[in-house]
Amino acid sequence: MLEARMAVPAKAVLDMCKEVDKRMWRSMVPLRQFKGVPAEVIRKAEGKQYPWECYYDLQPPHIGELLGIPNAGSSAQTTVADKQTQQILRTIFSVIATIWI
Repeated sequence: MLEARMAVPAKAVLDMCKEVDKRMWRSMVPLRQFKGVPAEVIRKAEGKQYPWECYYDLQPPHIGELLGIPNAGSSAQTTVADKQTQQILRTIFSVIATIWI
């Protein structure tokens, strides 16, 4: 059982383990995972340090303006919107539970 004072260090270690396992650091945007996204869009998005969750609320012109590439707004917004609604299937998500008696 996790003690209350250990929650923050445990989360930090968990985040670091996920970064190593997935080879994706916090400074990288999730757009890196999707094929077809131009390298320039990824580079500009990582340079902005804009929170990923906020991309869901932006319209294509605003994403293009944020990245400094007006034409890239619609493709980035489409990628973000498509991946947001992806279903969690048995092949994607698994849970391992250990019960101590």
